[in-house]
Amino acid sequence: MKNGFIYYTLFLLVFCLACTKPHLIKPTMYLSQDIKDYTDFKAGSYWIYQDTINPGHVDSIVLISHNQVVQPAMDGSDGQGPYEKFTDTLWSSIDGKFMANGSGMLNDYHVQYPQWPNDETTYLTPISGAIYDEWGNTRLVAAIDSLKLDGKLYRRVKEFRVDPQIGYKVVSPITDIFWAQNLGVVQKTVSGNTWQLIRYHVAQ
Repeated sequence: MKNGFIYYTLFLLVFCLACTKPHLIKPTMYLSQDIKDYTDFKAGSYWIYQDTINPGHVDSIVLISHNQVVQPAMDGSDGQGPYEKFTDTLWSSIDGKFMANGSGMLNDYHVQYPQWPNDETTYLTPISGAIYDEWGNTRLVAAIDSLKLDGKLYRRVKEFRVDPQIGYKVVSPITDIFWAQNLGVVQKTVSGNTWQLIRYHVAQ
């Protein structure tokens, strides 16, 4: 009888934990394999970019932490759910610390640079289509089977472009960005300057 009471207590404890702990909640909206292939990398990954006009200018970006969770939808403002989500902390040698997250709710990748001059300096890179961000329409321009940049060949590349909203006061510093599958950003245009990937280490 005593053993039965203990087992029953343990059952209740496990059941309650499953109800209250977000990481034990099963998502109803999963991150697509597409967004995982292009943006979902582990801590310790890094990318080094070089300004094509000024080769002496280099930006090293390191993925410091990667936290993958199931996000419960607490109220209407959080949308539907629960959904898969990952949050990254990254460090740029030019821009300092910045944050990024991928969400199964919209299957997008959202990056925010606090050091940039505007209060809401973020951009959205939807891997599967177009979505409106703070500046305009980030749209998929091309899906390229192979792309050669500075003698390096990259496979399954997606090019995105930000079309600014007419009359909007904030203009996106990033206007073009190329993502390679299982590798990340291989080229981007920031404030008119084109930066190309010259060295990297990625883990997925």
